[in-house]
Amino acid sequence: MNFLNAPPLLLINLAFLFQLFFISIFISRAWRKRRKVLLTNYPQAVFTNLYAQDEQTEHQRLIVRKWLDYLAFAIGLTILIVLNFVGKAQEVLADWMLMIGLTQLVPLFISAYWCNQNSQILSTRYPEKVRKAQLHVNRLTDYISIHRVVVGIVMYAVTVTLAAYMHFFAMQGEHKILYLIALSSAVILYISSLIWKLVYGHKKDHFIDQQERALKISDKLQHLISSHTAYSCFVVIVLLVDMFQLNQSYMNLFACLFTQAIVFQTRNQYYPINPSVYK
Repeated sequence: MNFLNAPPLLLINLAFLFQLFFISIFISRAWRKRRKVLLTNYPQAVFTNLYAQDEQTEHQRLIVRKWLDYLAFAIGLTILIVLNFVGKAQEVLADWMLMIGLTQLVPLFISAYWCNQNSQILSTRYPEKVRKAQLHVNRLTDYISIHRVVVGIVMYAVTVTLAAYMHFFAMQGEHKILYLIALSSAVILYISSLIWKLVYGHKKDHFIDQQERALKISDKLQHLISSHTAYSCFVVIVLLVDMFQLNQSYMNLFACLFTQAIVFQTRNQYYPINPSVYK
């Protein structure tokens, strides 16, 4: 079998198994462990401003998250075994790996929704009554290295340039290229709006000082810029797969690896840096 025409079946199986264990077991356990440590070391009875829900609700959410992850893992493992038993080709396995990967992300999205919901409740419950003057004007470079920003912009430019070359010269009339350009532009506009809100928008958390707020903003900005850079790299890979007419299984593999990288990078973004200020 030509490696460029189709990835080996063993590679697809190993990637499928790794994805199942990484997202539904490793990341899930890490999330629950950190949440349990937070609930144990910073109980609601003492740190009342840290929690929007009662402790019983928080513990129930841990159980719900665990079983949702285990369910996604069981579904994925069953499908992998069945597909191998009936002798499906690499393309079918790769397609299912991508679909199961999306299923595995559902518990993460639910957890993110819970955290954002808690943040909104706390912001409404404890509004800032005294406006504080700030002599220093916020700048993007106060929170993130300009080199990281430049790399993100350059990668976007590479994506658009390669897509334009393929559309006008290498693969004329290919509409998917225009779709990727539009999607990449929409992503960078959306991320830019998030960056603007983080740097110049209203600060909702009134319990932390300016230094800790700056650390939180810097951490989120790095996640956003790095995610966009990784996304641009993924689009470049998709374009190259089309240009060299490689097997679409490779694109599914790259998509799954990209998703896992984003999940790993953003695994800790919803945890407070210094919970002790929420007494």
